[in-house]
Amino acid sequence: FARFAAEHPDHRLVLIGPVTAGAYYDEVAVEVQQMGMAEKVRIIEGLHPADPMLPSAYKAAELFALPSLHEPFGIVVLEAWAAGLPVLAGKLGGIIDFATDGQTALLVDSEDEEAIVRGMTELADDETLRNRLSRNALNAVGNYGWNAVSARIREIYEGVIRERHTRR
Repeated sequence: FARFAAEHPDHRLVLIGPVTAGAYYDEVAVEVQQMGMAEKVRIIEGLHPADPMLPSAYKAAELFALPSLHEPFGIVVLEAWAAGLPVLAGKLGGIIDFATDGQTALLVDSEDEEAIVRGMTELADDETLRNRLSRNALNAVGNYGWNAVSARIREIYEGVIRERHTRR
């Protein structure tokens, strides 16, 4: 983030979520201090997925970055989409099953710092791109609401039942 922040002095990084590894939290906090980024980085700990403040946090953001090294599904990407945010995310896990690079998100190799900085810079500097990604993502996120998911599950079960009756 330091390289990105140097080129975009008006941007801030907000890290949000419950602290599940105290040593890692301490390591991040110390690194933020050592890099002189305390004015640019805010850590909001303890904000759980059901916290009513979470939607406000998404709405306050300009863009959402999730360059995780491990992300089984990536539900936070769907939350960011629902909030209308353009997303930069790692090309991994479940994210690659529902996000389309350049259409609903910018997907990067999470271990490639240059790609992450390039992607964040592109999102910060290109309002047309941000708007396109946000619009496409808002359209796509409807496929993951409870009504849509439960309808697909119902279709699967009905198909299994039909197949079972056909075999008899």
